[in-house]
Order: sequence, then structure tokens, then C-alpha cells
Amino acid sequence: FLSCILFFIFFLCLLKPILYNSKNYGIYKSAYNRIHFNKDVFFSLLKQNSNVPNNWQDIGITMGNSEATNTIIKVCNPYCGPCSKAHNKLENLLRTNSNLKVKILFKFNDADDRSRSIITHLLSLASEGDKLKTEQALRVWYGMSKKSLVHFIAQFPLINDLQGNEHSLEVINSNIIAMKNWCIDADVTHTPTYFFNQHRLPEGYVIEDLIKIL
Repeated sequence: FLSCILFFIFFLCLLKPILYNSKNYGIYKSAYNRIHFNKDVFFSLLKQNSNVPNNWQDIGITMGNSEATNTIIKVCNPYCGPCSKAHNKLENLLRTNSNLKVKILFKFNDADDRSRSIITHLLSLASEGDKLKTEQALRVWYGMSKKSLVHFIAQFPLINDLQGNEHSLEVINSNIIAMKNWCIDADVTHTPTYFFNQHRLPEGYVIEDLIKIL
């Protein structure tokens, strides 16, 4: 009986700090959020990260206001699950902030022919100049639960046959090579990777945090 009482007292001693912390969780969370979403703190941490390599302006696909002063660079893979989930978050950011553009760059393995095929098609769509169609195509592709290149191409055919235009194909391939080299220079090791205003997103921040910061 005495052992049971002692055990119960010991258990309460262990439980007390947990209960105390849970009671004050809201206070700690509010304090953390005030710091985490503080613009000065965010931009100070952002500038501590090195600048990204140049030449990203002329490669990949641009979404949003092309004249915006704020830029998110998203490095993704067409078949990356987290990249697909993140696409809606980027579109939400664009809807809530007119002074923002998103640059989509692609990273993939040279031996991954299926990724290269869809990247080639997306870049070809973008080269046609129909911005709304390109953004819709990205939305549909990343929204597919089971991605099918055949069905996607049927839904978003090219105006001109890329294979019949060697110059266009050469430009697209040059774009793909430039993205590959940029990812190497920027030390991109995984997808998705984000950069904001030419600096890597600070550790501890996720892309949707920018809704409250911008």
C-alpha cells in the first residue's frame, strides 16, 4: 500500500511539468508566432543565406505578376508528391499577393525519361505565350492523383508540333540544361526547394508562412 502511494506521488511529480507546459502552450505559441511571422526577423534570417546563382530569370516557367518585385523560386520534380501538394499553396499565395511571381524550375535525373518528357511539354506550352493555359496545365498536372502523360498531352496539345521545329526543340533542350546546371550551382539536393528574393527560404519556415509575412 505504501509503495502504491509513493509511486503515485512520483508519477504526479513527473506529470506536473507536462501539465504546466500544456496549460501555458497557448502563451508560448503566441509568443513564438509573433517572432516567427515578424517581417524584420524573417528578412534578417533570409539575408543571412547566400545569394542564388544568376540566370534563373530566363529559364523555367513564370506564374503570377511578371513585373512583381517579390519572387519565389520553386525547384520541383514533375512526379514529386510534396511538389504536387505545394502547388495549391503557391497559387493561394499568388491570389493573396499581387506583387509576387513564382518561377518554376525543374530538377530531375538524366536517366528519368518520363520526367524529361513532361518537362519538355510544359516548357513548350509556356513558350507558346498563353500564360493562363500554362498555369492551368500546371494546376491540372500537379492535381492528378495518378499522373498520365498521354492523357495530359491530349488535354493540353501544342499548337505547333515541336518535333517539326528543330529550333524550338533546341531552345527547350537548352532551357532544360540551364535548369540542371542552375540546380547544381544552387546546391539543390531535394524537391521541393524554395528561394525567396534570391535567397534560400530560412530553416524553420514553410512556403505558406509567406501569406502572413508578405
